[in-house]
Amino acid sequence: MTTIAIQLGRAGLTWSLMPETLHLDDENPVEGHAARWRQGVPGYRGALPEDMQARFSAYLIVLDIVRDADHVLLAVEDDADQRLLGAVDVALEAPGCGVEEVPPHPDGAAGLMRDYVEETLASSPMPPGM
Repeated sequence: MTTIAIQLGRAGLTWSLMPETLHLDDENPVEGHAARWRQGVPGYRGALPEDMQARFSAYLIVLDIVRDADHVLLAVEDDADQRLLGAVDVALEAPGCGVEEVPPHPDGAAGLMRDYVEETLASSPMPPGM
């Protein structure tokens, strides 16, 4: 199961992948990534209205990130561009992943993922002898 955290903001988004293997007694490093909302649509040479270009670009960015996701933690900051949320919603539906809305984290998606990993480990049954 691939879990990805995404936090949307005014200038762009951050995302973070859940580590492939979780360790009960060792560090679980979480790496954060960021992308700015693009201007224009890569490979498109025609004239699209600017707001449509922004939505299409947001769709492409998010679809690329969640292509293999099973579960997405999604946080939307208060200043996020509301016009882009519809495009993001469509991109999240394309791979058929489950989406869980969570409150934004001050550390972006990496903070969301660190908290999620901690919660997952805390709620996991301990193996015998632990």
